[in-house]
Amino acid sequence: MKMKKILIFTLILAFSLGLVLSVGAEEAEITPSEEEYIEHRPESELQTTTSFEKAKIISIEDKSEVFETEEGERIEAYREIGVKMLSGAHEGEETFFKDSPQTNPFGMEFEIGQKLLLYIEDMGDGNWTVSIDSFYRVPELLWLIVIFFLFLIILGGVRKGLKTILSLVVAVILIFKVLVPAILAGYSALLITFVLALVISAVTLLLVGGRNRKSYAAILGTLGGVIVAFIISFLFAKAASLIGLSTEEGRLLASTNPNIDPRGIFLSGILVGALGAAMDVAIGVASAVKEVSEANQGSGLKKLFKSGMNVGRDVIGTMSNTLIFAYVGAALPTILLFQQLGESWLKFLNFNFIADEVVRSVGGSIGLVAVIPLTALIAAYFYRRKEEKSVKPTLPEGIIRRSIDKK
Repeated sequence: MKMKKILIFTLILAFSLGLVLSVGAEEAEITPSEEEYIEHRPESELQTTTSFEKAKIISIEDKSEVFETEEGERIEAYREIGVKMLSGAHEGEETFFKDSPQTNPFGMEFEIGQKLLLYIEDMGDGNWTVSIDSFYRVPELLWLIVIFFLFLIILGGVRKGLKTILSLVVAVILIFKVLVPAILAGYSALLITFVLALVISAVTLLLVGGRNRKSYAAILGTLGGVIVAFIISFLFAKAASLIGLSTEEGRLLASTNPNIDPRGIFLSGILVGALGAAMDVAIGVASAVKEVSEANQGSGLKKLFKSGMNVGRDVIGTMSNTLIFAYVGAALPTILLFQQLGESWLKFLNFNFIADEVVRSVGGSIGLVAVIPLTALIAAYFYRRKEEKSVKPTLPEGIIRRSIDKK
């Protein structure tokens, strides 16, 4: 009961912190004085506002336009796309634009009824322009998530599946309502990530595994592996002079937020990326130790630890490949392009982006491997202590008889 109260208090505290940070950030964007100025500023100072909004294609017409040139008239054929706005300040309005490289830079093919995500530039006084960003994919993504949840419930059981979904929802809320606002507010990315790693691993493993020694051992083993991943990644990122500015997004973030440490965000990303796989390995090893202790009540620390390591060795190869394959998959277009150009692989490995991925994947995998012995040792110690406490001391027969005679 005490552990349950602590867990509930931690979740409430973390969620409240996220709300405070997010609300504070929103309030900091526009102060009352700024709002008053915006309402009363002269028209000459009006600025273009931009936004991303939903729209639905209502018409596609083939048209042509005649241009006068030195050689005579030139006819240019084009398609006119008509859309109806589904969100934003112009919701319900219809607009038409030419299907051109300027409005459709990716050359997407359209059908009537399709929904698009449009980039809106509003200059005021009813003057606004649109360009196509992408297809509107949110409904399909939501259906994919629903199917994933159904698989969890059907294959994992209703109770276990719902607990898994709850842990996933809590993790997403903590990341987007606590981690992201805290980093943008100038807090240490590494410190916040470590705290969230503790909370997320505790919530997930306690919900899935229950409040028992198995879950506690998995939590401690997970945190130990994450710490190892951080130490290895930090040392080699520093030795390789990696500062977290290998991507355009990282450089843009650093330029617009001078209080953010790019290397800290890079290392925090490694911790978050390794957390899920680390929990997977930890709970598997802890469960194996628990099963061995229940099957053989005479198992000591050494035997339980050996059993956990044997299970861990069976999954160490595939699980260590998990992170490497994930990061290689993300960098696959770059690898293919480099191979096509026939450039030196020595140059390839020295790219900032590739060096980041190597440190991220290998450092995370080392932490993942470290989870196995840490969890096996902690779980073996927990269950060994339990067995020792459950053994009742036996007295020699002579002592028992003398105590009875005395009575």
